Amino acid sequence: MTPSEPADRRRLRHEALRRRERRRAERNAFLEAQLEPGELVVARSRDYPLVTDRRILQAHQLSHPPHRGEWVCSSLAFDQITEWTLGRRHDNRPVLRLEHAPHARMEHVPQHHFLWFRWGDAERPVARTRTTLEFGRATNPVLVAICQSLERAGVHRGEPFAIRPAGTREERKREAPLVRRSPWHRPRS
Repeated sequence: MTPSEPADRRRLRHEALRRRERRRAERNAFLEAQLEPGELVVARSRDYPLVTDRRILQAHQLSHPPHRGEWVCSSLAFDQITEWTLGRRHDNRPVLRLEHAPHARMEHVPQHHFLWFRWGDAERPVARTRTTLEFGRATNPVLVAICQSLERAGVHRGEPFAIRPAGTREERKREAPLVRRSPWHRPRS
């Protein structure tokens, strides 16, 4: 290792951290601009959604031309949510599932679609009726604020669930051969 390599790594790491902080500041400013008059921010935490007294706001940047770099906001009002369920991943991290009326969100989709072939990159609004939010810990202020707001609004709470990896630990540890399947072998729906 030459003497300049550790310095280069430190410089690159410092630049990456600066870019992340700048992107986070842009995202927060964009979300603040989306607030309606009189709307109060209840909770925020790093890259998680912003929770207000009325709704949940998420923002992400578009990554494909012609609108690359533009921020888009997805807003889900608490009165649109019909059911919520709090679950756990296999490592005990909380997962929140929200069932709601059809809601359009900008998502990455193939630009072209012909028969079973899909190619290209595009972003379009896609109607969804379920939103899943994953958190690193149960004490995350955004998770706590969403759950409290849903309980206050009287939204029906579903049965808790657990997401477990498929099979047993021994089965997952075994190396399964890689089998490439062509579209011709998949059942048609």
